Amino acid sequence: MKATVGSLTNLVVILAIVGPLAAVGPAAEAEAEPVDRKLLEPDDIYPVTSDQFRAVLDHHRGKVVMVNIWATWCKPCLDELPALDGLQETFADRLKVLAVSADDPKAMKKIRRYFTKNAPGLISYVAVGPPLEQGRKKKRERWEEGREFIRAFYENWPSKFPTTLIYDAEGRLVETVIGTRTYLQFARLFEGALETEP
Repeated sequence: MKATVGSLTNLVVILAIVGPLAAVGPAAEAEAEPVDRKLLEPDDIYPVTSDQFRAVLDHHRGKVVMVNIWATWCKPCLDELPALDGLQETFADRLKVLAVSADDPKAMKKIRRYFTKNAPGLISYVAVGPPLEQGRKKKRERWEEGREFIRAFYENWPSKFPTTLIYDAEGRLVETVIGTRTYLQFARLFEGALETEP
């Protein structure tokens, strides 16, 4: 009987130590780094890290998601944005088009001007590195940062613009598109993503 009581005492002590630690698991980590709600349904263009953008993609699960990588200095990108804008308007109930600018976040005024003119109905972000790495950067460092952001989602990205990543409603990457596409070509890609099997 003493051995049983001793075992129970040890169990209570272990639970008293491990219990609180278990409560500091994934749930507590999620609380430590909450994603700002404004990034999930933004009313403006915001800088976003690759980790934050993963949360954005998760938020839109249930719809086909097209992620368009663009830049203000890329004329084909600007020519393509209206087609994506029209696609979003046509298929709004089943599609979310998210544009991600590879421009320097310091050029936000320019980014906003180009984007508002070419695709006012789309959501856009500006790719940045982790918060501690932001700040004053040379042009080359900024380019590397943008490339690393994109490669977090498309590992073998060939560094060409525009690039569009297409995710099905389950959040799986089902298509990568390098170069421009027309509205009809994007519509076919959207329909193809709808038809992917669970």
